[in-house]
Amino acid sequence: MAYFEPKEIVGDDGKKHTMSDFDCDMMMLAPDDRVNAELRLLEFHTPKMKAIDVDMNAHVSVRTIEDKLRVLCGEEEDDDDDDEDD
Repeated sequence: MAYFEPKEIVGDDGKKHTMSDFDCDMMMLAPDDRVNAELRLLEFHTPKMKAIDVDMNAHVSVRTIEDKLRVLCGEEEDDDDDDEDD
């Protein structure tokens, strides 16, 4: 886009400057208008962050390694109580 491409411009002081038309237009704005213009341009460059609702409830059953081994062996967890009574 030619609007953003730098080119040589002769300033009011007679000196040559390398600036794009966009830079020249931005310099002519008042400081508060320049900030507002930059912020509005950033909306096209950087996506806005959105709030996300997260359900942090975890339904976890605590099982020991012994419980897992019993399941792998085909034993039920209640069998452990019966073995201790004998």
